[in-house]
Amino acid sequence: MKNAEALAMADRVAVLKEGRLLQLASPRVLYEQPASRAVAEFVGLSSIIPARVVASNRIDLGFATLAADTGSRTPGCPVFALIRPEHVQADPAEETANRLRGSLGTERYLGSVCRYDFHVPGAETPILAESRSAAQNAIAIAPEHIRLLDQ
Repeated sequence: MKNAEALAMADRVAVLKEGRLLQLASPRVLYEQPASRAVAEFVGLSSIIPARVVASNRIDLGFATLAADTGSRTPGCPVFALIRPEHVQADPAEETANRLRGSLGTERYLGSVCRYDFHVPGAETPILAESRSAAQNAIAIAPEHIRLLDQ
């Protein structure tokens, strides 16, 4: 059974890795609030980027500094920034928070949406995005849509 089918059919899902329970929760909680990188990778496509907390509600991805809820994490704390493709905004206004300039990579037409890679200068891997039309020059991720996972 594929992961998406398990999420669609279940009231609760247990995610195990090497015989260890990583998280037991509803499909929605697993997707929106994964307890770890392994859980995030299990329940859906996303960009998971190594980062470091640099200040209260600020993270450094190495190629950009973004606003994100850092919770009680202190500066210097290593984290992973989880960005789900449906939370990436295509070609936002200049003043939009967490706006990243770059270029369109591979596009995959899926009918109701377009899934695409967006290349940001300095990033090791492209950011996966999904929307009605692909971004041409910039993307943005609202601070409330960046989920931090501890390393």
